Amino acid sequence: MQIADFVLEFKPKVERAISNLGDGYTPEQLLAEYDRLGGLITYKGDKVKMGSFYDHVNKNPIDKPKPVVVKKREIIEETLEEEEEVAAPAKGSKVVAPSEEGEETIEAPAPKKRATKKK
Repeated sequence: MQIADFVLEFKPKVERAISNLGDGYTPEQLLAEYDRLGGLITYKGDKVKMGSFYDHVNKNPIDKPKPVVVKKREIIEETLEEEEEVAAPAKGSKVVAPSEEGEETIEAPAPKKRATKKK
């Protein structure tokens, strides 16, 4: 499943994240829940560092995520890893889910309004 340039690589974990969120989730909430579950997220083919969308220490989603991409480059017999911050997907980004016929764009459902009690 794809959100902007981010790809959620493991379909069963995507389904579990969606199940945990229920109806009315945003793409940002889906990225945070998938990150909380430890799912592999890639950005243009490079791995996104775990914890870029969910704070595992404080146990809550990150308000303004600054995803870090780990780039691997092989140099002779060594592997060099570099970290680079990339822009988080814009609010209201389209979610693209792969299907057997090709890729299909899915609009994220609108968040549900919650009733509040007046005091």
